[in-house]
Amino acid sequence: MGQPQAQLKEFWTVEEYLEFEKTSPVRYEYVDGQIFAMAGGSKNHNRLAGAVYGGLDQLLTTGPCEPFIEDVKVRVSPTRYIIPMS
Repeated sequence: MGQPQAQLKEFWTVEEYLEFEKTSPVRYEYVDGQIFAMAGGSKNHNRLAGAVYGGLDQLLTTGPCEPFIEDVKVRVSPTRYIIPMS
């Protein structure tokens, strides 16, 4: 399945999305059957993300949560997979 098909298809199952993501050169989020391409960031964006990550990492050392900077797919519900942008 190639990228042009991603734009033509109106509804995706979770299984179709996860399979498509394995070979796609572009990262996508999945929200209730639709997929959305993710944009890249700038140098300043990356610097700010690093500073925020560092602060969160220090604050979250004793709890069950952990911060990530980017490129980590998160399942937030059975029909939503997001890639948090820093």
